[in-house]
Parts: sequence; C-alpha cells; structure tokens
Amino acid sequence: LGHVAQCAYGMPIQDYCLIAGSDQRRDWFHEAGIELTYVGPILVAVGYGLQLNLSNSFGQSLLRHIVTLKVAYRFPWNLYATVKAQLYASTYLDPVLLDQEINTQTFITIEDENRNNVIVDLERPIGGTGLAVNARYSVFTNELTSSPVSFLRQVVYLGLTYRVGAR
Repeated sequence: LGHVAQCAYGMPIQDYCLIAGSDQRRDWFHEAGIELTYVGPILVAVGYGLQLNLSNSFGQSLLRHIVTLKVAYRFPWNLYATVKAQLYASTYLDPVLLDQEINTQTFITIEDENRNNVIVDLERPIGGTGLAVNARYSVFTNELTSSPVSFLRQVVYLGLTYRVGAR
C-alpha cells in the first residue's frame, strides 16, 4: 500500500509504478482525405490527408496531416515522368513522461519519423507488349520537422513491370 501513495499523480515515476497491463494492444485507426486533380496536357494533383490513431498503448495515439502534390507529364517517345512530394506533420496525443530516468531512454519507432518524401518516376513502355522499363529515385527525410529522429534516405530503383491485359 506504501507503493500506491508513491505512484500517485504528481509524484516521480518509479519503476514499480510502470506495470504492464494484461490487455492486448488495440488501435483504432481512422483515415480521411481529399484530392483535386487536373488532367490535361499535364496532370496535377493536390491532396490533403488526415490520420487519427487512438491507441491503448501509451505514446502511440497520434493525429497526422499529410499534404501531397503530384505532377505527371508524357514526354516524346512515350516517356512518362511523375514527381510526387508529401509533407507529413504529426502530433502525438499522449503526454510526455518527464521523469529523468524514463525520459533518457530511447523509445523511437517508425511512427516518430514523419517520412516527408519526394519521388521521381520515369517509365518507358516497350511497344505493345505490356512490359515497361521503370526508374525511380526517392528521397525520404524528416529534416523539416522537430522529430526526435534525424534522417535522410535515398533509394534508387530500376526494373521492369508488366501490365496484364495490355493493348
């Protein structure tokens, strides 16, 4: 019973105050979005997305805003180019633990990364076979936010795709 008083609100967090519950993790994930697209000689799309995760796991509930811009163009010789950029802004709904011992530990997950990105795709169909050569360059970063994680990832891809039912 002495431990209960030491675990009361406003008291420093002790190890014995952090007891794992018997419930399984439950997340209630909601997502909504809207996109406006113009299709003409050039394709331009602007979108906004909202994600809400309500979790019974401490520190995992969040509200995330996603802004997307896409531009696509068909160059001569059937070369298709697409550029897509996304900006993520996340707000975590649980309070921050201020206890010195707990706060110095690193509990960073992929959800702590805002994953802002720019992706450039090039595609060139090979005749009417349904095959196409694809090249992609992607940059992922969260340098535009105040995330506890700092990263810059670059990915290059070259491959073939096959379209079923090609004309």
